Amino acid sequence: MKYVISLLIFYVLSTNIYSQGLKTDCYEHMSYAQNESFSDTIFLQNGSFLYYQWNCDSTWLTFETTSKKVLKSCRESEPYLCSRTGLTFVKEYPNYLCFIHQWSSGCCSSPDLVLIDKETGNELERVVSELFIRGSTEEDYAFYFSDSSYNKAYFLDHQTGKKTGYIFNDGEVLHSNK
Repeated sequence: MKYVISLLIFYVLSTNIYSQGLKTDCYEHMSYAQNESFSDTIFLQNGSFLYYQWNCDSTWLTFETTSKKVLKSCRESEPYLCSRTGLTFVKEYPNYLCFIHQWSSGCCSSPDLVLIDKETGNELERVVSELFIRGSTEEDYAFYFSDSSYNKAYFLDHQTGKKTGYIFNDGEVLHSNK
């Protein structure tokens, strides 16, 4: 009887140790620094927060207030690779969250500017890279064309959320709605 109990305990312990090893195997290739960046939760001023979750075959960025909303999902087994494309959080502003959307990893492609509602997690506005003129998170502004006709541009003050429009013709400013 002692032999059966000892065998049973050994079996349970070895199964538990083996299964713990399986859970971490897919993350062995991640460096400590990469893993740490995905364990950070970003707490926002309104009480909501952003965080990454992952398992061995996908990674996702979650926005949570009273409910959860997945803002980004990747079928990458390595979370670090997922962080190099798609939405990346840049800065919190009074009326929205500022993200960039990187279409490809590495050089030579400009990201889109994406503004996300702080209450719902819904996309408020997306400025595609071809229309983006200039912006700064340090100076809290973005300047971009309204569409591909390049006749109207907006100056967006991130702190107030106020947009000022400028109409152009042959390189001259014809009108602004200040």
